[in-house]
Amino acid sequence: MAFCLLASCHIRRFYSKMEGRPNKNEYQLDSLFLDNSYQLYVRQIGKPKKDYAIDRHNMEEITRNDKERIELQYLLISAKNKRVIYLTTIPPLHTGDNDHRWIYDEPLFENTNYVNIWVLNLFFIGNYDPAKQTFTFAKKGLKVSDTWNFELNGDGTALTVMNMTDPDRSQLQHTTNADPGSVLSLPIRFYRQKDFHLGYDGIWSDRNFLLGTVLTGERSAIFYSTKDGESDVFFHVGTDPNKKSGYKDLWVHFYNIRVRYEP
Repeated sequence: MAFCLLASCHIRRFYSKMEGRPNKNEYQLDSLFLDNSYQLYVRQIGKPKKDYAIDRHNMEEITRNDKERIELQYLLISAKNKRVIYLTTIPPLHTGDNDHRWIYDEPLFENTNYVNIWVLNLFFIGNYDPAKQTFTFAKKGLKVSDTWNFELNGDGTALTVMNMTDPDRSQLQHTTNADPGSVLSLPIRFYRQKDFHLGYDGIWSDRNFLLGTVLTGERSAIFYSTKDGESDVFFHVGTDPNKKSGYKDLWVHFYNIRVRYEP
């Protein structure tokens, strides 16, 4: 059994929750275990605090204190496994408090090494060539790949994407009115975290702030299934964290609309 979830502000997340492992007759699961060979790099996107519009035409990398965070971009790379995973978060949500703060200014997201699956939006799963310093992502249904060329600074604490072979960067956007020239103007820079955790948390109130639940073992993996050129993503959560559905073996299913490239 599965049911669709809707985020507040009428933003559709395009995922469902289900009891038990996905039916193997419908989904042949592959997995990427996020072992200690993966390194997490994070990019934070913000806009002026005085601007409460959700239109995404004027966003940029956070560089000053007068901006508030409205998107996180996660880049997980493993030289050992030759894999790269690029994840983005959902468009901004208001928390409903008097200050109209964005969801990503809540304390949980101060922990930039915590990848919260509850707010993930887009999934790019590709291949990493450490020697050439490239990431490649296979286009769905096509025998071509998009390539990102990057550079690392001297101590590896910053990763900068220098160019992309695909000129249609709108694929990296959440909405059609986003301006790639502002949000993804090159170079694009990510910053390495000392470690990382994969988990979930849906509590946005400061007074209820918790780090969230960390997923370990099988649950520290991204599962995916590809059929007819379309890919779905799954996470094995375990007991329902909201304790409302009664699920004792909860899985979260992100539909193929969220997976822009074939893993």
